[in-house]
Amino acid sequence: MMVYLLYAVYFFIITRPHFHHSENWMHLVLITIHFVIITHTIGTWLIVSLTVFWFIVVRYPLKAKQLCNLTRSTVAIISAIAFGIRPMYTKLFSLYSQIHNLYSSNVSSYSIVPSDIARRNELLTPISFWIYSVLSKLIPCIVIAILCTCAIISINRARRNRKYLSNDSNKNRATQNKTNWMIVAVVVLFVVTEFPHGVMAGISALNIHFFYNIYGYLGDIMDLLAIINSAINFILFCAMSRQFRKTFKQVFNCR
Repeated sequence: MMVYLLYAVYFFIITRPHFHHSENWMHLVLITIHFVIITHTIGTWLIVSLTVFWFIVVRYPLKAKQLCNLTRSTVAIISAIAFGIRPMYTKLFSLYSQIHNLYSSNVSSYSIVPSDIARRNELLTPISFWIYSVLSKLIPCIVIAILCTCAIISINRARRNRKYLSNDSNKNRATQNKTNWMIVAVVVLFVVTEFPHGVMAGISALNIHFFYNIYGYLGDIMDLLAIINSAINFILFCAMSRQFRKTFKQVFNCR
């Protein structure tokens, strides 16, 4: 979030996208773009991993301690990080890594242009869009939506069974309802934010003119929505999950 804030302040407050930019700032923009994509991809697959663990806890409570242990959690985290920074992404980033010097009115202005590799091979750019669209956006959204839907169904089924076997207190029912609403809110916000972004990236793979004429202008809005979504999710977890607040305080030594 802080890295994107630096990018946004420079391009939309200090200057404008169409202004003359120095070479150093363009290198910073490249670093920012790559860093944001990598960290966002890692965060997305971490959410998928957490959703899988949560589904196992809800659907198979007796096996949860065995399946959702520290070792598997560590493997999931390392896998998400490796997936985000894997060589495939690094290679695709090279498609738009050249800083081009434009001379206009005796003033040097630098911009980011497709590399020689991308210009020689027209298939590389669509492939990069497809990988970004499918692996970083669409598949995570579909998996999270399916798992959360199944988990909520399991929660409601288990609650009905407990209601028949014992008398649940109003307090317990209120807590369960609050948890369900929190999960629904997080899932809806994530899917609404990420799925359109994935669809637009997929369309850009089919029609590069869509990327330059539409996607390029909406990209900053999509990034802003992703940041807002992350902030809202944090607020939701803090407001509706006592366990999350307790863990957060322990991790950051909050008193």
